[in-house]
Amino acid sequence: MTDEMTEIKQMNFGWLHAPPFPPACCHCLMVRSGTGVVLVDTGIGLQDIADPVGRIGQEAIDAAGFLFLPAITAVRQLEQLGIRPMEVSDIVLTHFDPDHVGGLADFPQAKIHVAEEEKRNLDSGNPRYSAAQFAHKPNWITYETDDCDTLGVASRRVHTALGIDIRLVPLFGHTNGHCGVAIQANDAWTLHVGDAYYLRDELTNTKHPVDELATLRADDNQRRLESLEVLRQLTRRTDVELTYFGYHDVGELPGDILRLEDVLKELKGYGTEQNRKVYRRHGVGGDVYGVSYAHLGKLQKAIGLDQELALALCDSGVHDARVLATMVADPQAMKSGDLERWCKSLDNYVVTDAFVKLAGKSRFAQAKMKKWIRSRNEWIASAGWGVAGSLALQDEGLSGEEMDGLLETIEGDIHQQKNRVRHAMNMTLISIGLHSEAFKRKAKAAAKRIGKVEVDHGETNCKTPDA
Repeated sequence: MTDEMTEIKQMNFGWLHAPPFPPACCHCLMVRSGTGVVLVDTGIGLQDIADPVGRIGQEAIDAAGFLFLPAITAVRQLEQLGIRPMEVSDIVLTHFDPDHVGGLADFPQAKIHVAEEEKRNLDSGNPRYSAAQFAHKPNWITYETDDCDTLGVASRRVHTALGIDIRLVPLFGHTNGHCGVAIQANDAWTLHVGDAYYLRDELTNTKHPVDELATLRADDNQRRLESLEVLRQLTRRTDVELTYFGYHDVGELPGDILRLEDVLKELKGYGTEQNRKVYRRHGVGGDVYGVSYAHLGKLQKAIGLDQELALALCDSGVHDARVLATMVADPQAMKSGDLERWCKSLDNYVVTDAFVKLAGKSRFAQAKMKKWIRSRNEWIASAGWGVAGSLALQDEGLSGEEMDGLLETIEGDIHQQKNRVRHAMNMTLISIGLHSEAFKRKAKAAAKRIGKVEVDHGETNCKTPDA
């Protein structure tokens, strides 16, 4: 096989986001030739998504901010490239931390290449690893002897089905067997440094704030610092063509992978002071850019559906980003937990109305409606009634019995509810009346008995329509 037949593609197989910290990626490699496919690390896998607590543990999930996005997994992204799971012959691992190995089980036939020291670290019961992620009994191939030199660093040749030059480069410290992965192809070197650094700036700033986290997470911090110094020396070389990157620095991702920071920057550029004043009058607090719905619509059209981005946008805390999140999220990809988390974050009617449009199209719409309309929280209850109205307008959204029950609840409770809940209930009454001629009569009769619904719209010209 020749170098010209080798494709090396940088890919992102997962996102981590634990606010207030910025998002972190799971930057991996796909190496393809005529004889197969090799992956370098695997990110978050489908089995992690199916059983996150069982495979990773709640403490680790919360600490790192795992986002469970099926479309971002290695197996799903490779399928989009026309690559079947069985075509992945080999996986080379930097180390065994849960966010690096989650996808292993999605490729059960692959040979797993790793440093012998890291395998011993796993077998020792090191609590940083999750045994459940290796329950499928991977086919291990381990390497303990340095048998080559990679850009001046003692290394170990990795033997894969592709037959190309792949090497484990010991960069111990983050874990006891942590390695970088170097690939020589097309007259150039590519070096994946794993978690030898979290952020590229660590190479030039020896007192970077992230060093505190890196120190805390290191199995052997002294060796970690020594490995970081090796990288500093290696990356200063000018006599070779070298592409290098770490696992978590979003700034190192290729430009064709859309990043949260890019979208927020563009959003901010569209904001105006006049729009910020308008949003404030409508009860929007916190961080507001003041982006018009016309510009939000343009961004939605440009982005399309992007579930991974939507989750990060919602977590950003920026009002305009939260609204955009509801527009680019895939309703069918929304998990029950995602909907609950987003609903609990609602704090004004503008974002609540946007959220309702998304939640009403999700597969959990009915269940969430029934739960949320009972909430004592004004925004959660408003969302529940908004979803009810959305379902009433769908052909098979609600049964006649369910709509009768909602009408009875509205008629009996509307005047005792909080301000925006009254508005949402009134709008649901109207939606039920639009369902059919029979329910139009029922809704009109209920509206007559209810009388005028008073809603305070603040310093705006908005009005609650009469049912």
